[in-house]
Amino acid sequence: ETDASKGTSYIEPMLAKSLKDYVDKVDFTKEKWVLQCKFNGNRVIFTKDGSFTRKGEVYQTVPHINNALIKFFQKNPSAVLDGELYNYDLRQKLNELSKLIRRTVNVTSDDLHRSEQHVKFYCYDGYGFNDLNESVDYETRKEWIDKNVVGNVKYVEEVKSYTIHSQKDLDKHYNAFIDDGEEGGILRKIDMEYEHKR
Repeated sequence: ETDASKGTSYIEPMLAKSLKDYVDKVDFTKEKWVLQCKFNGNRVIFTKDGSFTRKGEVYQTVPHINNALIKFFQKNPSAVLDGELYNYDLRQKLNELSKLIRRTVNVTSDDLHRSEQHVKFYCYDGYGFNDLNESVDYETRKEWIDKNVVGNVKYVEEVKSYTIHSQKDLDKHYNAFIDDGEEGGILRKIDMEYEHKR
């Protein structure tokens, strides 16, 4: 999509729907689902052009992650990486972290230093690399990201996926996320393509 006011194009991320509205359509016995933690950070899209909010605004405080991804985007110029700017260790201090991440004016070298120390990229999803486009199933895209980006690019963290076989499985993992101080969970059908909508 294009933001005419800025003259730049940006990617709309895929957004979550509420499970309660779709619970009748979820069949754990016939379809493969995974649950991931829903991190309470700042949603981000990385492309070769930089890091962007879900509305297409530029993040000013994460050049350390942009720089770490330069080689990846040189090899994969059409790639899009979708995730969260976050730090698990600071999940009890999210307001401070979010204030730092969202700063857009008067960003100081001290802000950038603190950001480099604390802000990481938890990568949920992506496409446009290794001939994997939006229509390739989620499982294949996520496996490629975990093998080729996570662990190979500084500041990029894995988002773990837990296979869900039943409502009991779902409740167990979801409650563990909540007990750990997280926001909740994201249930993904692993054969889903990437959609730029909720």
